[in-house]
Amino acid sequence: LAAIEERHKQEADYLSKEERAAAAAKAAEDIKAAEHAAAEAQAKADHEAASKAEEGKHRAADEAATKATAEAEAAAARELAIQNERKARLAAASAKRQASFKAAKAKRQEAAEIEERRRVDERKRAELLAVAKREEEARAAMKLSPTGVATTVAKPSAKGDVKLEVASSAGFVVGNSVQVGAGSTMETRLLTAFGSLVFGEPLQHAHA
Repeated sequence: LAAIEERHKQEADYLSKEERAAAAAKAAEDIKAAEHAAAEAQAKADHEAASKAEEGKHRAADEAATKATAEAEAAAARELAIQNERKARLAAASAKRQASFKAAKAKRQEAAEIEERRRVDERKRAELLAVAKREEEARAAMKLSPTGVATTVAKPSAKGDVKLEVASSAGFVVGNSVQVGAGSTMETRLLTAFGSLVFGEPLQHAHA
């Protein structure tokens, strides 16, 4: 504005009164136009500054929101990692308990099987001892038939029979040990009753 005024002042020195008045009016218009232009430029600059400031605020808000979101996601990831680790520990502990339970169950089952086998073996031994005892008692109770007492088979017998039909039972006594047959089929049986000869155990061979 000062430059415009100085220029118009220098031009006025060479003009007439009317020309100086016109020049002054022109200078006033130029000054007014310059002031208007300056005001518009200032307004534009202010607007641009305000726009930049607002953009800066939005950018800062966006950055803050982005940072907050990233922090929230990081916190959620950490919490998820903690939960997964806790689940893994619980799963490992559960698997360990199950393995221990299965091992204990298998051990108990093995011990039960061993005990059952021991009981079976004991029963078998007891049965064998009982059989041996009965056989020993039977042998002790046997009485040999008198020398020379013999008879013949009146009716053929079959394997498994306990009764032997004989021609005569004279001379035989209940409790005698009687030899039946001869050679490879000879067997000895305890006489338990008459009606021919009735033995305490079945014959193992047929006799005729």
